[in-house]
Amino acid sequence: MFDEKTKSLWSTLQGQPVIGPLANSGIQLDFANVVTTTWGEWRDQHPTTSVLSLETGHQRDYGEGAAYRGYFATDDLMFEVSRTDRRLRKKDEILAIRIPGAPPLAIAVQHLRKNPQFSVTHAGHALLIESLPGGAHRV
Repeated sequence: MFDEKTKSLWSTLQGQPVIGPLANSGIQLDFANVVTTTWGEWRDQHPTTSVLSLETGHQRDYGEGAAYRGYFATDDLMFEVSRTDRRLRKKDEILAIRIPGAPPLAIAVQHLRKNPQFSVTHAGHALLIESLPGGAHRV
């Protein structure tokens, strides 16, 4: 996440600004659970869901994946990063798990595709992760 007003880059995993004037300010966002899935899987689980129309009257392509298609097609980043970790590529998708009082846990989605039923213990909590064929993960 990037804050245009303060020119600060935020870590979505940590909920804190990491680069820019707000870095090390002590600001912490509240955490919210997020579900990433396909529309078909969501609709099957939540058939009464309402959806905003893609017909906005603007000339922008709001189709699935359109906004960042070019960005994810390269290894280039939009912003500088202070350090890198070679265990994953820069834009590899992860499942992030936050447990209050524990460090965040990141699991590569590529690993979960190969192991659709995956058990792990983190910070004393036994977790079972179920990955559905369409890409959704449940913990």
